[in-house]
Amino acid sequence: MAKNKYIFDPESLTYIAVDVSLKARAKKFLPYVLAGGFVGIVAYLVMALGLFNAKRKIAGTAD
Repeated sequence: MAKNKYIFDPESLTYIAVDVSLKARAKKFLPYVLAGGFVGIVAYLVMALGLFNAKRKIAGTAD
C-alpha cells in the first residue's frame, strides 16, 4: 500500500498529499484478516469433523 494518498483539488487543479494513519490502514485491512480467519476455521472444522467424505481408492485392493 502506498504511504501517501492523494486527493484532487478542483479549485487549484492539483493533487494534495494526505497522510494516512496507521489506525486507518488497520481499519481497512481488518475485514480481510477476519474473513480469512473465518474461512480457515470453517475449512479446518469441515476437515477435522469429517464432514467432507472423499472416497479414496487404495491401489491393490478390491472393492
